[in-house]
Amino acid sequence: MLSLSPIIIVIMIILIYISKKYKFGSKYSKSIEFEYHIKEMKFIAKQRKCKVCNQKVERVHDLEYVGEGWISSMNGGTIGEKFKMNRLYKCDKCRLVFDKDEFI
Repeated sequence: MLSLSPIIIVIMIILIYISKKYKFGSKYSKSIEFEYHIKEMKFIAKQRKCKVCNQKVERVHDLEYVGEGWISSMNGGTIGEKFKMNRLYKCDKCRLVFDKDEFI
């Protein structure tokens, strides 16, 4: 019986370490989803220009909060926050923001 107690203590220490390192279901779990359509694939390398001042626009990402819930992955899943990424294009000169659908 005495030989089992060190083994149990080592197993408990390993479980405590794993639970501290990987915070399952905590506020740090995050899922981001985004969409690409076939129409957008031919415009990936194309330079986009502002429709007002004809300057080059830069791509920015906007995260939209969807809610909390189950996030599935290949290794199982966890509970966390869900976000949706929207691609926007911003002109530095005239400060206009365009949606991705305006350039397709």
